[in-house]
Amino acid sequence: MISAQKITDEYFVIEESIQNHMAWCTNVTGLESEDLLKGHPTFTYILRVGEKPSNYYVSFLQPDGLVKHQPFVIRYLDGAWYYRNYKTAGPFENQTIDDIVHMIMHCDRSECRPLAKNA
Repeated sequence: MISAQKITDEYFVIEESIQNHMAWCTNVTGLESEDLLKGHPTFTYILRVGEKPSNYYVSFLQPDGLVKHQPFVIRYLDGAWYYRNYKTAGPFENQTIDDIVHMIMHCDRSECRPLAKNA
């Protein structure tokens, strides 16, 4: 399990798990992510960088066929991490992005389908 221990003063292991995830797409725009996701099943997703440090997006196909770009922010407090989108959830210590991405996407965990970088 990945822990929420600090690697440096500003970087935690959870962010490393996001950036090393099979669905991580470096420097992909919203429009580019829509092109990548076209033709895939509902709740197929990619992870991508946001506008500021510790800000991310999960871009995914909704049941209506449209792509949603759900922003989320990772925050830290007292040795644990939290994510925030519509609400703040946590504290998490040993969870990875795979453990929480369904909560960010507001779907069942079994429905999440990461789009592999080479797909």
